[in-house]
Amino acid sequence: GGSASSSEIVAGALKDEHRARLVGEKTFGAGTVLQEFGLSDGSAMLLAIAEWITPAGHVIWHKGVAPDEEVSLPVSAIPLYPDREKGMNSAALKASADTQLLRALDLLEHPESG
Repeated sequence: GGSASSSEIVAGALKDEHRARLVGEKTFGAGTVLQEFGLSDGSAMLLAIAEWITPAGHVIWHKGVAPDEEVSLPVSAIPLYPDREKGMNSAALKASADTQLLRALDLLEHPESG
């Protein structure tokens, strides 16, 4: 999956606390906190100093966060983003190929379908 970093922390916490149903693909699995250390020659080194663990104790690093419902995005699809699609109407949204967003919207409209 393409989601990484802070989005994994949020997704993992929401999932563990049963506050949201995750739809899509497994996250990237970044899972570490990096700290920059300046070196004497002016360059810098990034060093992992901690790893992210969800409230239930699941390690994210190299594992990611699995969705509750796996929904792949077709290779040909162009994902929709709120800032780009402000003027999009309901018909255009439903005609899009963003299968992940469409399934998430379906779950919001019909929670019993999940």
